[in-house]
Amino acid sequence: MKKIYIVKDPATEQFVAVKEGETGFYQLDDSKRYNADYAAEVNAAMGHTDEDLTEAVGRSMFGTW
Repeated sequence: MKKIYIVKDPATEQFVAVKEGETGFYQLDDSKRYNADYAAEVNAAMGHTDEDLTEAVGRSMFGTW
């Protein structure tokens, strides 16, 4: 199963989803794209560190999974 990361889109500062192994961002609905608590809960449940999230943003942008 692919890991999912909830990260901030560097261009918009809104939360988006990133899927391991895939390039690009997935938009979240309005109730989630501005919800820092939601992002923190999902990422904590997946065991992601801040370093993991930073890495996921770069890999999703440049396809370097």
